[in-house]
Amino acid sequence: MAIHKSLYSSRSEEWPTPQLLFDTLNTEFGFTLDPCATAANAKCKTYFTKRQDGLHQDWGRNIVFCNPPYGRAMRDWARKCDVLPGNAPV
Repeated sequence: MAIHKSLYSSRSEEWPTPQLLFDTLNTEFGFTLDPCATAANAKCKTYFTKRQDGLHQDWGRNIVFCNPPYGRAMRDWARKCDVLPGNAPV
């Protein structure tokens, strides 16, 4: 099976999570914050947009659903997710 060339495209670093996948995970975890969203694809009632820079916002005690933008800052997002108090591996 060949990998589709669009997966190597750098036109956008934003790829929304399929709703069915989110709904399945949300049933188990009850997410309260989407820090990597747009107004059109936010998965939670509380969310941060690119302009608000969710990476540098305080996520508080939210249960965070994080589908980070694909690009150079991905490691920074992963580090932030890893250091939150009470984080649980999925």
